[in-house]
Amino acid sequence: MSNVGPALLLLCLSAGLARACKNYCLDDSCKTDVQGPCLDGVVEICGRHVCAKGPGESCGGIDSWRGKCGAGMYCQSGVCSGCSTHRYLNGVDIANVCKKWDKTPFLTGRYSG
Repeated sequence: MSNVGPALLLLCLSAGLARACKNYCLDDSCKTDVQGPCLDGVVEICGRHVCAKGPGESCGGIDSWRGKCGAGMYCQSGVCSGCSTHRYLNGVDIANVCKKWDKTPFLTGRYSG
């Protein structure tokens, strides 16, 4: 019975690993998933190339299922914050390049995310 603990731990760990990126793409077709221009660049999620998320767009989640932020930005509480390097370098109006993280909902207790 002393082997039950390690076996159970191994089973739990392997179940967790199997869940991560369950649709991981391994062949060359994955590198051509992007369709159309990507305003905030291209990122890789589970082996697939997809358009990056921009300022104010949703991001994060397990396996980044809501998306990843483009260069110059970070995912803060499920929303891309910071300045999009890709937009800036492509001449997008500065008002649409940056998004400051708004912590007000967290401080007031009105966070719904």
